[in-house]
Amino acid sequence: MTVENIKMKCLVIDASFLLSFLFPNETNRDAEVSLNLNSYNCISSTLLDFEILNALQSGVKRKRISEKQRMIIQNLYFQIPIQRVTFLPSDFILIAELAPDSKLSLYDSSYLYLAKRENGFLASFDEQLIKEARKQKIELFV
Repeated sequence: MTVENIKMKCLVIDASFLLSFLFPNETNRDAEVSLNLNSYNCISSTLLDFEILNALQSGVKRKRISEKQRMIIQNLYFQIPIQRVTFLPSDFILIAELAPDSKLSLYDSSYLYLAKRENGFLASFDEQLIKEARKQKIELFV
């Protein structure tokens, strides 16, 4: 996959990809290297905001990060240029049909569905989601 091909397609980003970059001391620093997102047409589900903010709040509760760090990371997150896609009821039906077949949660199925629908690359570190993306011949970013 070349950079030119990626720029012509959209990049569907899930929470696992972003969290590996946003959280301090994460073991997967590959996301940081590849996270010059200004160069790409980045899209995600509106669920992404809930997943990221929930993970940050959990990080505070588990004392992985302080409240001050949560606020800084949250502000950084909202500066990342990601277009949030709102799904129609017909999309939800198709997303729900993906979940039982692939054993994915509905949240993860929404990222898979979006990558398929937009013929885009999927940026994820979620092993189950990656496995299903490969099965469905969806190109991976990482």
